[in-house]
Amino acid sequence: MVIRETATELDLCGTPVELRAVGRALAALGSGERCRFEADTHADPAPYTRVLVAFEAEASGGPVRLSVAGQVLSASGSPDMLATFASFFEFSDDDRPGTHTHHEWWDGNDYIAADSRPLVISRAEPAASPVRDGD
Repeated sequence: MVIRETATELDLCGTPVELRAVGRALAALGSGERCRFEADTHADPAPYTRVLVAFEAEASGGPVRLSVAGQVLSASGSPDMLATFASFFEFSDDDRPGTHTHHEWWDGNDYIAADSRPLVISRAEPAASPVRDGD
């Protein structure tokens, strides 16, 4: 999983397996519980400014709020709201690289906080196959 950031944009990308694991963890959070996923810090941030080191979530209360503190993308919200957020991580193995969802607030949206950072969640390009001697 790679998390990239600029001052105005965030992108979290991973394989369908990685993304579904994040979604399952978010959906399973009970009040006061947390989860954390480490990210690839050696990835190229381009076209973004930098990569972040982790994604954390805490089931607290209210609508989902995404923020960045230091080098960590954080999500907070009620367990029900985080379960709705989890649906943004449902990617099929058949989804093409670049398939993505947008998680962002709009007027009248009650489950995302108005001050939440917009996030694109995307299926990563497949990793290049390693070349071995004799291949």
